[in-house]
Amino acid sequence: MNKGTFGRATQKNEVAEIYQPPRRRSILFDARRHGRKRMVIPGKLAFGSVRQVLDCLIGDMTVGGARVRIKPGTQVPNELFLVHLKEWCAYEARVIWRRADGNLGLAFKRSFDLDGAISADLRTLREFCVAYDDAK
Repeated sequence: MNKGTFGRATQKNEVAEIYQPPRRRSILFDARRHGRKRMVIPGKLAFGSVRQVLDCLIGDMTVGGARVRIKPGTQVPNELFLVHLKEWCAYEARVIWRRADGNLGLAFKRSFDLDGAISADLRTLREFCVAYDDAK
């Protein structure tokens, strides 16, 4: 008998050691801090004092950011607003990655409820949501 840790007596051959290969990252591994909500819904990207607007598709969202798709080759600045048309929310965001296929990764700085928008820029963003609801 061996005296194990904390004074417990154990026998040497009590537990058979089984070889386990090292764990590999799987395709399903997701390093995000927050859970991702997958979706495919229309949105708007607004920039340049909310004077320029692009249609986009929101592919997935987390508390801290989103993946959106725009027409490939379209130029957008690093700082912009993402308007979630169904939830009447706007997110002040910055582009953290870009891909040639039109996908953009956004990191959110702040969010705004457009239902009670006060500033002129937010009221302009609110109008996109109103037009979306009227078109349905």
